[in-house]
Amino acid sequence: MKKLFLPLFIFMAVLLSANGNENSFYVSVSKTITYYNTSECFELLGYKVFFPDDLPGKCRLEHVSLGVGLGRQVTRENGNQLEKTMQESIENNEIFNQLSDYDPFRQIGAVYSYGTGSVKLVVATMPSSSYGIVENDKSGMASFLKNGKRYYWIDYSDNEQQENQSPMLIWENDEISFMVFLLNGKSLNEKQAVRIAEEVMKFN
Repeated sequence: MKKLFLPLFIFMAVLLSANGNENSFYVSVSKTITYYNTSECFELLGYKVFFPDDLPGKCRLEHVSLGVGLGRQVTRENGNQLEKTMQESIENNEIFNQLSDYDPFRQIGAVYSYGTGSVKLVVATMPSSSYGIVENDKSGMASFLKNGKRYYWIDYSDNEQQENQSPMLIWENDEISFMVFLLNGKSLNEKQAVRIAEEVMKFN
């Protein structure tokens, strides 16, 4: 089973456990911040990532969320118990280190307007070592090269558990995984996603 996190935004169960039951999950929490694109933010993350104000398709930056995810699966009960500590660890390294048994990592995501209505475009990042794209089987992803950059395109339409999930474009840069996907929508196509990715990388 691939280790895929659906990053940020709510305290959530992301994937079923590897043995196929519903008893353990990957979880993450986040909060909106205003100090993105600053040294303070980069210090917490452990790397630099810049989010432009505008992206192709008239996408305008609305807000940025900083979060903490766990690299190890937990039970639903344990996840609920850890939620407060995880929230407090987002901006506190001492508390973050208390989660070391669960392989915690920080992640950040920017939400952009996308047309009209409730659909939003998300650009998110996390350490590649936490995302697991390198060490895991890529057979379920469409892989392709564009201008020397390797991209992975995931279409969930054939997955009954995630069929309502937006397609996702993933790529890596300096051991950081980047992702582009939609919230509340599925209309993103591969060509649009690559245009957005290329614009993002002009700043990173």
